[in-house]
Amino acid sequence: MSSNPYSAFDYGAYILGLHDRSEKELYEKLLKKGYSPEESASAMAKLANYGYIDDARYARHYAEQKLHSYGKRKVEYDLLHKGVSAEVVSEVLEELVDEDIMIDEIKAVMKKKLKGTVPEDRAQLKKLFDSFARKSYEYELVKKAYNLYTEEIENFESE
Repeated sequence: MSSNPYSAFDYGAYILGLHDRSEKELYEKLLKKGYSPEESASAMAKLANYGYIDDARYARHYAEQKLHSYGKRKVEYDLLHKGVSAEVVSEVLEELVDEDIMIDEIKAVMKKKLKGTVPEDRAQLKKLFDSFARKSYEYELVKKAYNLYTEEIENFESE
């Protein structure tokens, strides 16, 4: 039995009240707080039974938040690192990732970055593509978005 004045369940519910966490993250928090593995496991089971902790819900919410700023690979890596199972991550990303929407979002960021211009040389183009690579966007999606962006610019200039 730990010397904490609150039960592992109460502390877990408090932590989840602050913001959602994966099962692995919460379990590690309970252990770090000084609860025994048995107390922590019991609290986790009770929290899951009440529906307070659900990795699928957590993964869906996390992915919905992050996919607007990062690529699928980064979100997948982050969720796996947070202890969400590969099967759950795969299901959630398959459900949420729409290639056309991702291309539109990348193109919108390009418009903002380039301010309606086209990169003048390879160095500027590399800098643009590298900025998306750092956020783990897939090269093919960035390339498609860039091609659509340049088509729009060319069509606008020819009018």
